[in-house]
Amino acid sequence: MRDLIGIYDAGTNQGEMAASEWRQTDTSLFLRDTGDLAMAGVRGGAVTNVGSAVTIAPFTVVVQPTAATGVYRAAFPSGAGELLKTIPAAHATLARVDALDVKVFDTEADSSGLRGADTVITAGTPGSGVAPSFTGNGVRLGTFAVPAASGGSPVWTANPNLVGYAAAGGILDIANRPASPRAGTVIYNRATGVLEVFHAGAWRNIMSSVWSSWVPIWTGASQNPQRGNGVEVGAYRMSGGMVDAYWKYTYGTSFVVGIGIWAWGLPVVAHADYSIASVGQTIFNDASTGDFLTRSAVIVGNTGSFAAVTEAGVRLGPAGPVPAQGDTLGILLRYRPANEAP
Repeated sequence: MRDLIGIYDAGTNQGEMAASEWRQTDTSLFLRDTGDLAMAGVRGGAVTNVGSAVTIAPFTVVVQPTAATGVYRAAFPSGAGELLKTIPAAHATLARVDALDVKVFDTEADSSGLRGADTVITAGTPGSGVAPSFTGNGVRLGTFAVPAASGGSPVWTANPNLVGYAAAGGILDIANRPASPRAGTVIYNRATGVLEVFHAGAWRNIMSSVWSSWVPIWTGASQNPQRGNGVEVGAYRMSGGMVDAYWKYTYGTSFVVGIGIWAWGLPVVAHADYSIASVGQTIFNDASTGDFLTRSAVIVGNTGSFAAVTEAGVRLGPAGPVPAQGDTLGILLRYRPANEAP
């Protein structure tokens, strides 16, 4: 069992803080949840197994069960005995799910008679298909799917909700958003590659370099155009409270213009403030002459779509310019999405 930082006998050191006081002051060092508790988490601790033999990479852990206990911190360095564990023997006929947890013990708080931190494998109920419930104080590293005897090796699954703890004002590296974030909590979302902040009751993108494919819906007032064998490419991203998008269509030989003025669907619905507003531009290139015709991309009432409009208020459609093979139509957009708070 590993020692806990901040657990010591203050009675032999007159004038020193008691262990619980030390841990309570540590609370201010870590990112906290809505209950004002430090978010429990682990740094390091990758798990591998060969059969029932489990190896855990060195790691550190932070846990705060209650406001009164303060923050428990522990380190499991290279060579620590707690990094090597054995999965209990498989059931003869039934599969089960075992749990691997990091648990913190402090007899002053839990009357366990122990002081320290340990890694613990708890066998699940054979045939239940679920892992045992977590008990005590600590964090769950993940689970092992243990087949029945002679059914092969256990399979490890890391806890997808496990947080890499962060300092106050820091950034959480996490696969899933935390369940009870405080306003201002910042995370790097491993699942999406996006930096996010919790603001006004919702998660907002701060910055993203992740682009998603986008092919806009293309409509005509009475009959939709048919893309035919044209070639198109487009993508969008949400970053810093804004949507950036681009799309380029190269006309082929089988394009059909449809009937009525054209409109295109936005990749993300725009904020209501954009109900009559320009969100970008469209550029038509006549391949035969090299001429460019530029129009504003304007949301006209419906914040889910936009039109290409000239300064004179004429909307792009079948009337012209008449496209030919090799001509291109490009769109570049930037606007505030509907889900962004004021």
